[in-house]
Amino acid sequence: MTVIPDIPVSAVFLVLFAACAAANMYHLKANQSKGYKFFFNGPMFGKLIPHHSHISKTNTNPPGFAMIRVISCVLRIVWALNSHNVRLALAANIFVYAGVLIFYVINIYFTQRIIRALHPHIGWSGSMAPLIPATIFLSIAGLALIITGVIQSLFTLSPALHLIDRDLQLAGSTIFTFLAFLPIPLLLVALVIPKRTAQIDTFGTGSFFIKVLLVLTSSSLLTLSIAFRTACAYLPLRSVLEPEAWYFRKSYFYGLGFALDSVVLVLYIAARVDLRFHVPDGAKGPGSYSAGAAVREKTATEDAREDVDIEQEGEGSEYDSRSSVVGGWATNYEIDAQLVNKSTL
Repeated sequence: MTVIPDIPVSAVFLVLFAACAAANMYHLKANQSKGYKFFFNGPMFGKLIPHHSHISKTNTNPPGFAMIRVISCVLRIVWALNSHNVRLALAANIFVYAGVLIFYVINIYFTQRIIRALHPHIGWSGSMAPLIPATIFLSIAGLALIITGVIQSLFTLSPALHLIDRDLQLAGSTIFTFLAFLPIPLLLVALVIPKRTAQIDTFGTGSFFIKVLLVLTSSSLLTLSIAFRTACAYLPLRSVLEPEAWYFRKSYFYGLGFALDSVVLVLYIAARVDLRFHVPDGAKGPGSYSAGAAVREKTATEDAREDVDIEQEGEGSEYDSRSSVVGGWATNYEIDAQLVNKSTL
């Protein structure tokens, strides 16, 4: 880590992620004021557990994706000012991995909702029930493997342990790559296989095609980011006497890391996924998405009529009054490089 370019670049991303967190907070408060619940507002941007969840009543509420990225940027800035501090390097790199897995889980959730809308008999079947728990388990397991490998490798000089630690990190990165890519084949298969009925069990607002496109786009960007990192980790170890490999350059870390993360984050905020991927509370079984949507639409229509009546009454009173008066919105590559150097020695 160096002061230039790490501090200026990290500062730019810090501001960007903080702005995304603020934008989500605005949407979250606006939704809550209307009694509108969208669980993923918290994990994606602000808090891992939203305030309206009963789990949030506990004392522990970890930060969501945007705030984790803010913390990551702060740690990288401090690390650049204390480049020999191993503990800072360790924390900074763990936070890089810890943040993005939230998006992997969320995209699987969105994928499940799309499959249930297209093929209710498949999406609501028992065979699809383990999808979410398995995704969460694999995410935690992958993160645990990476954290174990990184921590142990920095506090041991044993070549044998370094090889084990490298295998642990490779296994964790491979799991993350699989989770990032998984929504793509699931959605493509769901789009190709014939539906039992022509009607889609719609949910949320906006075009169903846009929903599918959003998940495919974000999954592709996230897969590109983690797949590049994983592929580089699988390359043969390099000697400390060799020149720095091109894939260890900071431009690739920031360009294929924080930059792609920010694109996905901004994309989801701008597209208002909190409205597009909302499903009715208590939705369970085929047809429950559109049934809930019909109830919401009916309620919204009735509320709109009441608002119109109130406005008309107010306008009439205002007209009468006027008439009487007037009359008419380490790097991971650096850590990997250190591990490579140690392993080679």
